[in-house]
Amino acid sequence: MTHAVEILDDDAAFRESLAFLLEAHGFVVTTHADPSTFMQGVADRAPDCLVCDIRMPGMSGVEVARALRAEGLNTRVILITGHADPALLERAAEAGATLVLEKPFPPQQLIDALNRLLG
Repeated sequence: MTHAVEILDDDAAFRESLAFLLEAHGFVVTTHADPSTFMQGVADRAPDCLVCDIRMPGMSGVEVARALRAEGLNTRVILITGHADPALLERAAEAGATLVLEKPFPPQQLIDALNRLLG
């Protein structure tokens, strides 16, 4: 079964690098540069998983995770950050994030997490 994974990150190079990695592992990938674009029609798309940067202009990854839950979606959310701290991890969990990965992480760690979550 093919799984739909959406990537939301304001860093174009990182976003495209993740898309290439995930597509090479058989995932169907859609990318978004900003939270407002991602949120448009998200209930109709209902992605299996979102891989999302935490710190973005306009709306944080934690706020995106919270908004997905408010839409009633069961999308699994993997948040990515360069600076994880206990307070951030707690906010992410309360918002419904499934996992938080801290940059830099080995690419295989993300692939393994997606396979585990979506398998």
